[in-house]
Amino acid sequence: MAGSAGTQPTEKVDPVAVQVMKEKDVDISNFVPKMLMFSMNNEFDFIVTMGCINGCPVTPKNKTIEWEIMDPKGKTIQQYGKIRDQIEKHVNKLIKEMIEK
Repeated sequence: MAGSAGTQPTEKVDPVAVQVMKEKDVDISNFVPKMLMFSMNNEFDFIVTMGCINGCPVTPKNKTIEWEIMDPKGKTIQQYGKIRDQIEKHVNKLIKEMIEK
């Protein structure tokens, strides 16, 4: 199982994020942003952060993977696409590593 949450969730998913994900045939338009909660630590085997490991005291260090990916908010649609592609590469690598274990 996978989930998504943030330290400062907005009211709705960013429309530019919805647009760039549609380019990959992924519809996130009905997703609802959620607050990262301490209780989520028990739901997942590991937690991926995107540049806030020091600002995410909610996640235990032994379960946290840091990817250092820029927040696309306020950037151009092209930058959103590049960041989406970075995330995809990291996810594919993580899946491969999990399969090889």
